Amino acid sequence: EEIHTFIKDEFPTLSKTNFDYLYRLVKNKARESYLSIFYSPGDILQFDWGYLTMNVNNRNKKVFFAVFVHPYSLMQIAFVTEKENAEHFHIVYHKYLNRVGKVSNQLVIDNMKIAKKTHDPRVTEKNLTIFFEELSTYYAFDIRFCAPEQPNQKGSVELGVKAAKNIIIKSGKTEFDSLEHIQLILDQGFQELNEKRHPNKNNSRIDLFKEENALMKSIPLRSFTFFHYDTRRVAKKTSMISHHATSYEMPEQYRGERVIIRYNCQHLYVLNKHKNVIAKYVYSKRKSKTRRRIWYATDKLRTKHRGFEDSLEYRHMPKWLKEIYHHVYEQNPIRFAAFLEQAINHPKDFLKKALKRNGTTIHDLTEYQLLKELNRSAFFNN
Repeated sequence: EEIHTFIKDEFPTLSKTNFDYLYRLVKNKARESYLSIFYSPGDILQFDWGYLTMNVNNRNKKVFFAVFVHPYSLMQIAFVTEKENAEHFHIVYHKYLNRVGKVSNQLVIDNMKIAKKTHDPRVTEKNLTIFFEELSTYYAFDIRFCAPEQPNQKGSVELGVKAAKNIIIKSGKTEFDSLEHIQLILDQGFQELNEKRHPNKNNSRIDLFKEENALMKSIPLRSFTFFHYDTRRVAKKTSMISHHATSYEMPEQYRGERVIIRYNCQHLYVLNKHKNVIAKYVYSKRKSKTRRRIWYATDKLRTKHRGFEDSLEYRHMPKWLKEIYHHVYEQNPIRFAAFLEQAINHPKDFLKKALKRNGTTIHDLTEYQLLKELNRSAFFNN
């Protein structure tokens, strides 16, 4: 109205009706719009999180949805999970793989912190976390992060998240027995949606996805093993790192260096900055425990060997290694240290093989026989 009054003197013949029409055209042209993206079948998988606060087993809690959508067919799959972190992504992604049986060429996600080291949409480089780098390498797919304020790049999965919420809300239930109960409702709801005809194609979403599935890549026979990641600095004096109230001994050359800890409920690996394994242990849940490996202290053994048999390093040695020290190397720490440097990272069954091959006991085994078996083991392993 104000604009029409302002220009009325300059355009006296312009009626209010014509002005309103022209004004609408200008506004329509300025409306935000996006290019329509073409999707090849089986090429892209989109993923996003969603959540609802629900009453589960008489407790109000936030329940997350992990939603996977194939934009070509609009096939939608969702899984219920308790948390929005790397471990739970690993769980739901493998549920997805078990259901689909194939993997797409590319995974499109937003700038979530479990995938991108720098949680800044202005950083365009992949800059993947170790978890996503290893996961994408293992299953041979590429990661693509959505550009900020570009909803057309991930619009299909955002509709999938909205659909998941609507399925729960429209079920009419306000209380749920368990997460499995919620998953059952989601599966039934998405089954009905996926059986519907595609909005722009002649087939149903399920039939279109069968075409996609035939073009997707096969998955490895063994599933990817999940690990948590953390960083520590190796103590300069003790060569130790502390993790979950347990101390682990590191190789002496890494004193003062920052290392990467890769662990799950069974194993703990320590990696250097080049991501090479420098130490490995069985993961310990016991607090205030110290784990030592004589293999990582050979320089100390060679230069500070007096009182070795009274040291903690000696006490932490396994029985079979103590027998080698006493009977083969006759309690000589310097010669024993040289042996340890050759034997590190070799399977420990070389002692049993040496005894069996030479038809002798540990009391009569010679250093020559032991090292010969060690070299034989190294040759066949390489």
